[in-house]
Parts: sequence; structure tokens; C-alpha cells
Amino acid sequence: MNPADEVAIIHLYADYNRTIDEGDIEGWVATWATDGTFELPSRAYNGHGELRDFGQRRTSSLPSQPVGSQRHWNAEVQVSGDGDSASGSCLLMVAGQDRSSGTWVVVARGRYIDELTKVDGHWAFRRRTAALD
Repeated sequence: MNPADEVAIIHLYADYNRTIDEGDIEGWVATWATDGTFELPSRAYNGHGELRDFGQRRTSSLPSQPVGSQRHWNAEVQVSGDGDSASGSCLLMVAGQDRSSGTWVVVARGRYIDELTKVDGHWAFRRRTAALD
């Protein structure tokens, strides 16, 4: 994989985290291919419409969750590919502040396993599978 594509994919991972954490649902949806699929253990979300609905529901439910100020972190990002397709993976951690105690807690951890595609010169997620611990 050429270095420019590798850096662009690492930036895609960062944009994904930043936009979902900030509640920028349109920005988060823009990290996905039009027919992208987000696969969680409980359900898969297919295409921009379902992804947008997922993001909006997640964002609107956060104020009532016991853990606020949730943030996504990735580590050990690995990407490989050629041309307009790539695969990637990274460790995932979501942490936030427990509203009752004020302490920071881990909400979720695991690994993302990704299929990526270049759309109009920009990398996007075609499939992102969350394998949670």
C-alpha cells in the first residue's frame, strides 16, 4: 500500500472516532461508503440511511446513559491493500465518565475489523465489524 493511502486511512479512523464522539452524525455517515455495513454483535446497519438512524439514536440516548462524555480510542492500526480496496483492523476502546461517581470507566473494548474502499478519491468503510470483548 502506498504511504499516502495508509495515512489517509489512519485519518479516516480518527475522523470516525471524532465525529461519533462529537455527535456529528453527517460527518460520521460520510466516513462510510453509500452501501457500507456496520456490524455489531447485536445487529448490522446497512447503507447511509440505517447508519444515520443508528448514529442519531446513539447520540440522543447518551444523556440518559449512566456513563457520559464517551470517547472512542484506537490502537495498533494495521492496514493493507492495493488500488481502491484495503483491509484494516485496530484495537477499540470506548471510555466515559460514570455520572454517579465521576470516575472514568471502560464502556467497551475489542477490535474493529474493516473492509475499506476508495470512493471519489477518498477512503471509506465498506464493512466495519466490531468484535467486542
